[in-house]
Amino acid sequence: FSFSAIMVNPGAALVEVYKPGFFRSYKTMAVQPGSDQYLEIGIKPTAQVHQFTASSGATLQLPDGGGYQFPANSLADKITGQVYPGSVTLSAYAVHAGEAEFFSGFPGHRGFDLDKKDVFLEPYSMISTDLESNAAQSLEPAAGQLVKLIFPIAEKDLGSAPSTISMWHYDNAMGIWIEEGKAIKNG
Repeated sequence: FSFSAIMVNPGAALVEVYKPGFFRSYKTMAVQPGSDQYLEIGIKPTAQVHQFTASSGATLQLPDGGGYQFPANSLADKITGQVYPGSVTLSAYAVHAGEAEFFSGFPGHRGFDLDKKDVFLEPYSMISTDLESNAAQSLEPAAGQLVKLIFPIAEKDLGSAPSTISMWHYDNAMGIWIEEGKAIKNG
């Protein structure tokens, strides 16, 4: 696709790609006025689907070693913030930074750390997750609820991975990563 003469935030122009049956993919780039920029964005099918009931919670394992532990009643409607008790569809995949497709699906390297400083991320792995109700409402962890995420580390990176690492979520409205806290290496 080609776009010209469009207004964007020059520091963080965000491109979103979506096709039904695939994960949304985002890419942020710094735009230099009056020049051409090129971008490669990969999209991945939502083939890895799990279903569970939010009021019961669930422990789910991804085939590549990633996983989740959802306590009972830990999910809420993303728009209203109301706790959601019904059927949940989780689509997810994990990818290691050393895999060929990692950077075509990685949205960008800039982020704001816990101190609100602009930083550059050094990724080890990423889990892309979509949570939806049976009515296709977007869901997220409810305020004050903790969902345990298990991120795989590639075998070749285990020796060099630090004992703690920052955890981030991608804010697709701002086109930047936001630090949420720290993860502890276990194994």
